[in-house]
This record gives sequence, C-alpha cells and structure tokens, in this order.
Amino acid sequence: MKRLVAFIAILSLLALAGMAVAQIYTFVVIYTITGTVSDHASSGADGSKIVYYRDDSDLTNGYYVTDIVGATGASGTANRYLINATSNPNLPLVVGNKYWVATVQKPDGYGAGPKQFNVSGTGYDVVNLSMAYGDGIAEPAPIVITKPPLFEQIKFGERVYFKHLVSPDRPFYTSATPVIRADIKGTEAFGVDTNKISIQINDRDPYKMASANILEPVEEAGVTQSLSVTFSVPENDPLSSDPDQDTVNTVTFTAYDAITGTAVTTEVCTVTVAGGPLRVIGAVLPYPSPFSPTKDGKTEIQFTLSKDAEIEVIVVSIAGEAVRRIHCSAGTEGGRAGTNKVAWDGKNMIGEQVGNGVYAGTIVSREENKLLAKFKVTVFD
Repeated sequence: MKRLVAFIAILSLLALAGMAVAQIYTFVVIYTITGTVSDHASSGADGSKIVYYRDDSDLTNGYYVTDIVGATGASGTANRYLINATSNPNLPLVVGNKYWVATVQKPDGYGAGPKQFNVSGTGYDVVNLSMAYGDGIAEPAPIVITKPPLFEQIKFGERVYFKHLVSPDRPFYTSATPVIRADIKGTEAFGVDTNKISIQINDRDPYKMASANILEPVEEAGVTQSLSVTFSVPENDPLSSDPDQDTVNTVTFTAYDAITGTAVTTEVCTVTVAGGPLRVIGAVLPYPSPFSPTKDGKTEIQFTLSKDAEIEVIVVSIAGEAVRRIHCSAGTEGGRAGTNKVAWDGKNMIGEQVGNGVYAGTIVSREENKLLAKFKVTVFD
C-alpha cells in the first residue's frame, strides 16, 4: 500500500508538472483516476473490469479507458484500481467536467457504480466504489483509439500562415482569390481520409476536396499517410472584401483519419483582404542592412502590399541616380497582396557591384505611377 501511495504521488507530481507545461505547450503528461472497490458479502471486486468514461455515447463508440481491479491491474493491490485518464485521445480530459467510473457487471449480477465525479485538476482524483447486486454497466463496445491527422503547413499563395503571429494588430493580408495549399500528415498508422478533406470560407458551404485537389499522396499499406491539397478560391466566389475598408475572413480546414473516419482535426486561419487604395502597410524592412554582397550575397527588401499590383522597386544612390530597378508583376513575389520579399544582390543595372554606402529605395506602383513607400539600405563590403 505504501508503494502504491508513493507511486500515485509520483504520478501526481508528473501530472502537475505536465499541467504547468500545458499552459505553454497545451498538453498533459498524465492524469490518474484511482480508488477502491469494496467487496460485497456475496461477490468480490478483484478481477472486475472498471471503466472510466464521459457519457453513454462514449461506451457505444469505444471512447473510454479501463483497468482491472486488484493485483492483476495497474495498481497491483487488492480492491484497488489505477487508470491513466489521458491514455485514449478520443476521451479528452477537461478540468471541471463530469465523468463516470463503473465496473462491468459480473455474470453473477454484481457490479459497482456508475459513480459520477468532477475532474479536479490536481493531478489525480479518488473515486471509491462498492459492489452491489444490479450495479455496474454492461460490457461496452470495443475500445477505439484514433488519432487525427495534423496540418503541418498552410500557405496562401507563397506565404506560410503562422497562427501565433496573427492578431488584430498584425493581420495576415492576402488577395481575394488566393491559391491555398495545406500539407496534411496522418498520425501513426491512422492516415488521412482523402474523401473527407474540406475548406470552408466564413459561413459558406464547405468546399469538398476532390482527387484533382490532392497532390503528392504518400501511401503505406493502402492508407494515405500524407498529402497536400491545393485550392484556388474562385473568381466568382472570392473572399469577402470591401472597397473602402479591410475585411477579415475565416478559412477553416477539416481533415479526418482514414481508419475510423471519426478523428477530426480543424485548423482555422484568419486572413484579411485589404480595402481602400493600393498601399504599403507598415514599414519596409531590408535585411540584412548593412549587408555585404561578398559575404551575404543579397539583402531582402520586405514589405506588405494591400493588394496585387505591378510594382517596381528602385534603388537610388546618394547622388540621386537609379542604380537598380526590379520589376515585380502583379500576383508574383514583390507584387502580391501580403508580405513580399524582393532580393537585391548589390549590383547595378549592368551587373556591376555598387560601392559601399547608404542607398535610398522606393517602392512604386507602375500602373498608377505612384510612390508607395521609401526605405534605406546600407552596402558595406
């Protein structure tokens, strides 16, 4: 018994440590449900299957966790059980929510529970039961453990969407009709169900991805383990926009596992279509600056455009001479809505290396012949 208490204490410390980490990394190492099951004069508890679950539908779907009461179970102690509540990914552990514990009724009609309790969040909860005639639950459906696929990367055009970098103060700008690509990977052997991948824009009906949308599938034992889907937002059904102001859109991606078709992953991207006149949003950032053409090779001039446009990046010497003009077509790098990176290798228009110094730069709309932004970059070789 002392060894068991010590073991639970260690598990609890691990769980609490995991929950502290969860505040940053959103995962829990372990959480224990334990307790005793008292014998009835007519029927002992040891050897009974004990079940931890959320509701009756979990029992029907196979979403639960079990142990054996007594020495042959995880506790190794008579009349005691020990359940790791986080061992079935289909049964989420939510602090404060109600769950049930019960034994499967034995052939003699005796069982224990079901007994409801709240998950406390302390790392373990103790739920004690007693055997009684007519108590317990029927044998549930076989346990099903499924793991949903993962969205490894989502791109709008050539730009990767990083959820943690997007906020109302830092919008992710895109065009109204971007080409979207999502790289999806199955978890372990569960794979990805290629027939149940969808993209939904705002509250419109989801677009179901057809085989034509699927790229680079990798199969193993007849199950698709990873793939990419690409989707061009149609011209006749673009992202919502307003000519006078920025418009926020929600793009939701959904994918299911291939084995059961029930484990689902949903990724939500918040993207903005700019309104108003063509403009550069925020500062222009050359990096590195100063830069050495010999050591660095190039500097990248980064800026955010409000919409697709024909753009020219002009580098000007201190004497006012345009030493380099870089043309960017609308919709390509340098001329697409959102963040752009235009490289300059430190050479002039005839391919000669420019001298050391501070160079001014301008970003110009070719169609409107309008100055959109200025920047400076230093060459030091």
